[in-house]
Amino acid sequence: LVVRGVPLPMLHQAVLDGGLRLLDADAGSLRFLDTEDPSWMVAVAVRGSAGSGERWRHRTPITEGLSGQVITTGEIVALESDQPTRPGSHLAPADTQAMLGVPVVGHTQVIGSLVVASVLAPREWTPEEREVLSVYAAHVGMAITVAGASHAVREARMDPLTGLGNRARLLDRLDHELVRADRGGDPASVLFIDLDGFKLVNDSLGHSAGDDLLMAAAERLRGCTRESDICARVGGDEFSVLITSGGNPVRAAERILDALGQPFRIGAHEVQISASVGIATGQEEAETLLRNADAAMYHAKRAGSGRYELFRPGMGEALLA
Repeated sequence: LVVRGVPLPMLHQAVLDGGLRLLDADAGSLRFLDTEDPSWMVAVAVRGSAGSGERWRHRTPITEGLSGQVITTGEIVALESDQPTRPGSHLAPADTQAMLGVPVVGHTQVIGSLVVASVLAPREWTPEEREVLSVYAAHVGMAITVAGASHAVREARMDPLTGLGNRARLLDRLDHELVRADRGGDPASVLFIDLDGFKLVNDSLGHSAGDDLLMAAAERLRGCTRESDICARVGGDEFSVLITSGGNPVRAAERILDALGQPFRIGAHEVQISASVGIATGQEEAETLLRNADAAMYHAKRAGSGRYELFRPGMGEALLA
């Protein structure tokens, strides 16, 4: 999962589910220290009733519960069915029969806890089970550290709202295509897309509806392009698509205009917008090529909505004039 680059929530849930399968447990939680306030911990994955429910179960001080005890001490903590006293905790449900928690270590510091629990039946944890969960948590810590670092790099080049690439990723990949063109490949082509009518939706239905529309438009862009093409959000309601080697930028623009011209269902409303697309092809610097596509887009917008224009020399000067 780390190699595939799956989203962190999916990885966290897989980690917890793997621990539950190893020990044949029926509930549990994976909690990490809050990076901005390490005196608190956050439940990033839960299964069964452990940690579910009200919001306070998901974000709690490390002074609470078995999870907090594991994080604070950095040691394995076990609660078995025959123990008369239990760590003071409201995180686990009252009918919990037994719990076993192990620390999760990233680099050299404890970053969280992995807790498995038995709710359905009494349980005593054998030395072998404690060792298995401890070794598993050690592997988990390494995997999560690698995934977190990789995710941070991806996040820095990703638009957080739509999940598309951002301007930095687009320019990086455009540089890559330009180098391929210099080595005898096809010239690079980039599309610059502006949503016509977005401001009206945003102003009349609110920013939340505007965000929903941007996410829906991004999904349609993905559906109009090949897996090798790069879709990015480069501004408020502005998108760009890098058409990689072998693609047809005009056909791609036509598909995008058709897709974005279809009605969107945003909450209880049906919304109709259109788009303007500029296309630039060449071997100029990445910023120049993107700026040329932007200029062509503005010429398309001036000519009427739902159109595309190919960049021609002089378009940028005409816009400035």
